[in-house]
Amino acid sequence: MAWLGRRSHRTAIAKAAVEWHGPEVLAVLAEIFPIPPAILEPPRRPRSALLTVAAFAGACITLGAPIAILLRAAIHRTVYTTAPAATWQLTLEDGTGVALNRGTQINVVYAAHARSVLLARGEALFKVTSEPDRPFYIHAAGRNFETRAATFDVRLTAPQRLSLTVLKGSVTALPRPRPGGFGKPILLEPLQMLVIEADQEFGRALTQEDMRLQLAWHRGI
Repeated sequence: MAWLGRRSHRTAIAKAAVEWHGPEVLAVLAEIFPIPPAILEPPRRPRSALLTVAAFAGACITLGAPIAILLRAAIHRTVYTTAPAATWQLTLEDGTGVALNRGTQINVVYAAHARSVLLARGEALFKVTSEPDRPFYIHAAGRNFETRAATFDVRLTAPQRLSLTVLKGSVTALPRPRPGGFGKPILLEPLQMLVIEADQEFGRALTQEDMRLQLAWHRGI
């Protein structure tokens, strides 16, 4: 814990977790110190919760941190997947409603101070419940989004292409790292869409009819 007292050390271990592990380890770290959202990036490759937590446990032992830190970190990880011809409506443990389109997979990690969902493929509609002390994060296509309470749709059409549409509340698109620093966060409000591609990103305003057509799958059309 003394070693983690320095900001540079906290940043270093958080970046190492981003590079080599996944949301499970980030959730453990978030139990120990606040992680700046700007340095978060989706994992380079998936690992099981057991392996990633075990790897972090080894790091804790190396640094002399008590293993009880891990035992206090209540982490819940679940993977939800739909077949190519099926949709699914479900409720997460905090009451957040999720509708999964066909051929969709999400990885959900809940810890005491953060809720994190990785959209691995497909499309999902979220109705996030309000928890002021536990923000809700979405990770997709190399980008990170944060909200406290909102209804929004995320569609992943390619590994580096997605669209995020807000129906109610607001969602913040966290800035992408750039040489020499970070860009500015983008606040999305109702009837606004953000499209992100490998080399560009742009926003657009939607009408109620646009929204109805985009979410026709949710009504079984």
